[in-house]
Amino acid sequence: MIVASAAAIAALEDWAAAYQQRNTRQTGGGTIVPKVQIGAIRSGDPSRPILAPQLCELFLDVRALPGQDPLATRDEIRAVLNQVGLTADIDLYHFRPAYEAKKIDRLAETVRRAHRATFGEEPKMSNPETSSMWRDTNVFAEVGIPAMSYGPRTAAHSFKRALTIDSLYQAACAYTRIALDLCNQDKEPVHA
Repeated sequence: MIVASAAAIAALEDWAAAYQQRNTRQTGGGTIVPKVQIGAIRSGDPSRPILAPQLCELFLDVRALPGQDPLATRDEIRAVLNQVGLTADIDLYHFRPAYEAKKIDRLAETVRRAHRATFGEEPKMSNPETSSMWRDTNVFAEVGIPAMSYGPRTAAHSFKRALTIDSLYQAACAYTRIALDLCNQDKEPVHA
């Protein structure tokens, strides 16, 4: 089964590239590029390599678009494996739905004002690597609470997640302006 998994991995990698291209979406909050990766493989017994393993498990991380049906994605994966002559049990054991923030115009405009006041320029759109990730704001979006991500970027995020003292100071200034602006706005009426 370890040898058979090589065919599965090749087919899944091809599918992942096509999945990413056909599911890329432009949104108001940035470009979403849902990624797929094989994150782990488990098979055999390293202490007894003389035994031929009867099972090989691949563990995939498949990112989704807002509203995407995870069962349809599972069926796509099954079809890919069937095309290379493999029959597989596919279990979904963790699903985090994706959300696009709604009703954030007031919050977004507040952040833009604070950013302009702090940096003297318009904020830049987040890069696809950031806007494609599952964010903690999703739990708020799920229940209709306006939420968005905003913050400083590291210069070398790929290997060192360090922020400069200046960027932390500027972020604190921007966050303070955001808080003051929001706290001084008239409250929107609550509709039952």
